[in-house]
Amino acid sequence: MHVRAMAWKVAAAGGLLLTASACDLLGSSKKTEEKTEVAEKEEVSEEGKRLCASNATYARLKESAFDEAKRVRERDTERLDALADASIVRMERPVLESRDEALGLTVCSGRMVLELPPGAGRAFGGRQRLAADITYSAQAAADGSGTVYKIDGGEPIVYRLASFDPFRGETRTAAITPEGLDATDAEPEIVADTPEPEVSVPSPAPPVAMPQPRVTREPEVETPDPAIERARRRAQAERTVRAAAVAREEKARAAERRARDERVAEARRTERGEAVAERRPTRTARAEARSSARPSFPCRYARSRVEKMICGSDELAAQDRRMAAVYYRASDRSDPETRRRLSASRLRFLAYRDRCGNEACVANAYSDRIDEINDLASE
Repeated sequence: MHVRAMAWKVAAAGGLLLTASACDLLGSSKKTEEKTEVAEKEEVSEEGKRLCASNATYARLKESAFDEAKRVRERDTERLDALADASIVRMERPVLESRDEALGLTVCSGRMVLELPPGAGRAFGGRQRLAADITYSAQAAADGSGTVYKIDGGEPIVYRLASFDPFRGETRTAAITPEGLDATDAEPEIVADTPEPEVSVPSPAPPVAMPQPRVTREPEVETPDPAIERARRRAQAERTVRAAAVAREEKARAAERRARDERVAEARRTERGEAVAERRPTRTARAEARSSARPSFPCRYARSRVEKMICGSDELAAQDRRMAAVYYRASDRSDPETRRRLSASRLRFLAYRDRCGNEACVANAYSDRIDEINDLASE
């Protein structure tokens, strides 16, 4: 009986040891999985940081800024090509904002600085560098052709580049002699004196002054004050930026008015019971629809498959204009932090939109984007 009791005690102790060992193994496995997940997240974060601070990324951002400036300029783009080759880009305080592994999207922010070549500063109001706080993204192309880069907030650089004129700021100055006179102010050649006729008078006449040759001075060229000239150029550049912003706002308002008028007209047709028959458009009608579609971006510069799809659809073009109007209105009325969130969300939206395969997907993306902008602006 005593032996049997001892056997039960040994068996119970062994069971407890096995249970403890199993718990230790499970706990160790769980900790290992957690450490693996943390390591993977840290690796992804480090990869995103390297991409944000990559010289290759900076070069592509410079290329995007100059391409956008050419779109705005629309002429004499050869001058911008020469300026781009001689300029150097760098990024101050690059920060990783987010990284989406599913979309392959990395969003960063920083201060983009474009160092201009020597002598080019006179065309930019005396500035030797252009700078702007931007949000930029990098995403693997859907067709596997490479990486697509997008930039948001670079308007201060883009519009100054678009107004680049290498001959702006040049002034002509007259040649100055060492004594500080114009070359035309040198003393004229003295003509030989002519003898004075003798005059017989009772008393001596006062001496007659010799006629002096008449010197004609050319008007002096007034050299403007460099400080005043720089201030004038700076004001002109700021007026250009403001005019572009006003034009963009007016365009957005006009698009919003057209969209509102279309909704009102559609509601009236529905109330009258007019049924609009849907039929397949002819080739000519489709060509006219493609040519009349006017989204918020220039269709002749459309590159991606989705941008070309939008340019071929009046409905998608109208949705793009409505979304742009809502975005710029919300950005103008928001504080800097909200504008930063709007900018970052814009890049994520473009990445999602460009992966759509049909018009229905693009239309839903625009509808969701408008709701997202309103939610961010109301926070």
